[in-house]
Amino acid sequence: MENNPLVSVIIPCYNLAIYLGEAIESVLNQTYTNFEIIIINDGSTDNTQEIAKQYQKKDARIKYIEQENKGVSAARNAGIEKAKGKYILPLDADDKIHSFFLEKTVPYMIDYDLVYSKIEMFGEEKKILELHDFSIEQELKQNLIDNTALYKKSDWQIVGKYNENMKKGWEDWDFWLKLIEKGIKIKRIDEVLFYYRVLPNSRNRSFTEKDRYLLEQQLIANHIDLYKKYFPEPLTMLRELDSLRKEKQEFERYKQQIYNSLSYRIG
Repeated sequence: MENNPLVSVIIPCYNLAIYLGEAIESVLNQTYTNFEIIIINDGSTDNTQEIAKQYQKKDARIKYIEQENKGVSAARNAGIEKAKGKYILPLDADDKIHSFFLEKTVPYMIDYDLVYSKIEMFGEEKKILELHDFSIEQELKQNLIDNTALYKKSDWQIVGKYNENMKKGWEDWDFWLKLIEKGIKIKRIDEVLFYYRVLPNSRNRSFTEKDRYLLEQQLIANHIDLYKKYFPEPLTMLRELDSLRKEKQEFERYKQQIYNSLSYRIG
């Protein structure tokens, strides 16, 4: 492996110009400097174009492309098609990476095919996200790898890109399962190098139970052989996940009732 391979940072943006500068700055502040940034304006109606072109004038490593609104999977695919880097790092326009992200992840690519870190949430929620240690069985139940993880462009080409039919979300989870089916080696760095912004209107927060159920069905159908390898009855597993989620919702409602009762007594 060359000592200083080029990394292509892919930033799709749909009406997130207000945060786009922070995402770009977090890449420009990297201690590892052999990167390019590709911003994909996915049919935004805000000033995404203006912000992107301002940065493009300042740094030759920044490239900008536009397309009609097709969704995040299509936007990422369009950016990666243009990427010249050996490695790909997707970054959503409202998120950020630590200044050491590339310096600490790139060296692991000698022995691994995908490298990711712990996550700190900010915005509407502030906390370090605690997830299970990686295993394929756990990854099939819950996505343990955020969208912002480093991987090889050649693997993206081999597995057939991001699924543009995953319109409601989880396209990154679906993509990681494609890579797992290929037999890649995965490494998590046990420190926070990625910052995930929680917005009040984020896709994951706006999911209905029906949305989530249909996405789970789609995910299992897309990777049925992998699911059957670890869960002989994957649809039974799906029902168990539904049951656990409903139990959690009941517990949250119970906590709120207790809080309301205490508040009433104190008042």
